[in-house]
Amino acid sequence: MGELYNVNEIDKKTESCSNKQKQLTKFRELLSLIIKTTPQIISITDCEENGDMSFVIPLKDLGLNAYHFSKYNKELFSNYIVDMLGELIIRENLHLFASHLTRLKLDFYVSAVSRSIHRRFGMQIEKGFMTFYFHISLIQDILTEDFKH
Repeated sequence: MGELYNVNEIDKKTESCSNKQKQLTKFRELLSLIIKTTPQIISITDCEENGDMSFVIPLKDLGLNAYHFSKYNKELFSNYIVDMLGELIIRENLHLFASHLTRLKLDFYVSAVSRSIHRRFGMQIEKGFMTFYFHISLIQDILTEDFKH
């Protein structure tokens, strides 16, 4: 079994370092900027044969400008931020995505959902827009999770 550490002792040892570094991390700074916004989806693609979909939001809806892109470039393109933001936008607009699913033929839907699972979002920024790519199994998972509650 591993060695046990007293959390209070660890806190005391790191307290002097943390007092010097009370600034927010770049991830926390970026999250505090974008969490204040409510980006509007301007388009959602139909489900492709492999189960992939995408949606587009305007960058201006995130309150980010060229300065933010240069300062938070690494963080903005991290899996952490892309996955969190993509899923947050889907959850806040679930009705839009669910309506896309209801238009699919049942055999196509079953085939697309069972063919693969959503692991991570893809994201691309181009001409003032952010496009997120994901697998529809994510919508299925969110709907199932909501149904359980």
